Amino acid sequence: MKRVIGTAFLTSLLCLAVLQLVSDGSIVTASGPAGPPTAAPAHSSDTPRLDGTAVVIHRDQVQGILRDKLPGPSIYGGGLLDADHFRMGALRRTAAGQVEIHRDDTDIFYILSGEATIVTGGTPVNPRKLSATETTADSIKDGVSYEVHSGDVVVIPRQEPHWFQKVTSGTEYLVIKVQ
Repeated sequence: MKRVIGTAFLTSLLCLAVLQLVSDGSIVTASGPAGPPTAAPAHSSDTPRLDGTAVVIHRDQVQGILRDKLPGPSIYGGGLLDADHFRMGALRRTAAGQVEIHRDDTDIFYILSGEATIVTGGTPVNPRKLSATETTADSIKDGVSYEVHSGDVVVIPRQEPHWFQKVTSGTEYLVIKVQ
């Protein structure tokens, strides 16, 4: 199994990637002590939309979203922010998932807590189209396994099969889906 590149380097890379995602050239920042930040609602069914002003998503908001049960077994969470060229969410897995292949999205995971084995590449076993842009499969043959831990960052290019093959109970992570 391979280990992900150092967390400090990848965390910096993640921050740079987020800054570059804003296509109109503006930089997303939070207000300093002089003024209050624009905060996302504490817990809402509507995911906040980035509209050119800063959005601060507080820890208690993330933790609230991580308690929400999603359709499908063993996964909790939901959307944190929508923008023109990316979406951000928080997820908690309590068991292995199915293979995912996104036609249009690059996934960036920042592991908040727990541990997981993520398999990427290789050949999807028993692939099934969920939609025009999403495919799932049961497993991956001849993929590369990565052990990920709290603080690690994983970047999965669009169209790359990926699979949470093993997770510790309650592995939590942020996901940024770049289009």
